[in-house]
Amino acid sequence: PGEIKAIKDHPNADKLYVILVDLGEYSVDKSIQIVSGLKLYYTKEELLNKKIIVIVNLENSIIRGTESSGMLLAVEDGKNLALLTADKSILGSKVYTTSPDVDEEKEIKFNDFKSIKIKTKNSKIYYQDKPLKTDKEEISLDKKMPDGLIVE
Repeated sequence: PGEIKAIKDHPNADKLYVILVDLGEYSVDKSIQIVSGLKLYYTKEELLNKKIIVIVNLENSIIRGTESSGMLLAVEDGKNLALLTADKSILGSKVYTTSPDVDEEKEIKFNDFKSIKIKTKNSKIYYQDKPLKTDKEEISLDKKMPDGLIVE
């Protein structure tokens, strides 16, 4: 998990935010910048200090002229969007299904991540019928959403 520490409007896109995410002392990169399309769903005030789930080993990308060094995880049902959260977890701790010792830190490509089917069930997040969790808690949604949505 990471904590949103700053949010600004994207200079070249009306629907995008540029978000600074603190990854804590347990991460090699203490913070990362993420470009995200949350502007239609959240105000800056709603996002500030929220603990979210991020992918940090995703290849960097340039989105409308601004670098994005990771991706936050969310689900959308066509009308609403909910973020994956971990309020009790230590910043920078790993998210896993079976063991925190599995080392999957190699860089992955966006399309490879999209092929992984992570779904919602009872406001929690599951991969292959196992809950995603940290060493402190199971990952949950910050809003009530239908079951069976794919995490993106």
